[in-house]
Amino acid sequence: MVRLKTRYLVVEATGSRKLAVKKEDILTLIRESITKSYGDFGSGLSQYAFQVLYYNMKTRLAVIRCAREMCKMVETSLVFVTYVHNQDVSLRVARVCGKSSSVAYTQALL
Repeated sequence: MVRLKTRYLVVEATGSRKLAVKKEDILTLIRESITKSYGDFGSGLSQYAFQVLYYNMKTRLAVIRCAREMCKMVETSLVFVTYVHNQDVSLRVARVCGKSSSVAYTQALL
């Protein structure tokens, strides 16, 4: 049996002060951005193991899990997310981790 190889992206959302976003909104925005950038083929490839695991509204940190092969595709599509609910926002990758324990350590540092 083959092990599922994933990467965890720690993403920081910067924008207006009253940015009220849920993790479902972030997931939808990133999926739309991947579809816009890479088309249906890229969208289909990136959906394997793609999930927003965590989002904190106070610290504005999100943890996104994706397949190892599609990590760069997800990273580059984050650049094109500029609006959430008619508010300016930018998503920046703070760190890419290979294990979930590394993500917890990164969140403690940030």
